[in-house]
Amino acid sequence: MKMNTSNENLLINRSYVKQDLEVFYGVIPNWEQLDVKGIIENYRKNNPQSNTSNVKAWHSGWDTHKKDPNFHPLIRLCEQFCYNAVEGNGAKFPAPLVLIDFWCMQYDKGEHAAPHQHWPSTFSVCYYADVGDGCSPLRFRDGSEITPQNGMIIAFHGMVTHEVPPTNSHRTCVAMNFAVSTKGFLPIK
Repeated sequence: MKMNTSNENLLINRSYVKQDLEVFYGVIPNWEQLDVKGIIENYRKNNPQSNTSNVKAWHSGWDTHKKDPNFHPLIRLCEQFCYNAVEGNGAKFPAPLVLIDFWCMQYDKGEHAAPHQHWPSTFSVCYYADVGDGCSPLRFRDGSEITPQNGMIIAFHGMVTHEVPPTNSHRTCVAMNFAVSTKGFLPIK
């Protein structure tokens, strides 16, 4: 018997389920030794053109990690932060994380990022290399906020809606998205 797999006549209903999605954050000890601010400023000097997106400040392209290997130690540190955060709650990853994309941002006074999310990424991660007094927090849809500090990593599920309100001070950071590796999983034929 052949089954009709067309969705043309299928009525799709929608229901919203509230689910708590954790946000993990902490400041890296000895963060100054990474000199991420210097790496970002050097990258920007060599790549002054800003990308266009929901971030209304200068930011690099999504493939910055492919263009500058100086960011790789920070990426590995952020990846390990995600493992430690989840496994610290007794959970285990079903497979390794893989980096999807990576970019740098430098906000000046008045610049912001519109509400957005990073789905289908498993984790979105921000690292704050240099923030001034009065810089904007990372704000989530439920109204909760985390005010960044120098050397802070913030990691959250890619479906979490977040934004950066107009800032009153400079804000230099990187963002990256990780996904659980699907290597070995085969598509349905």
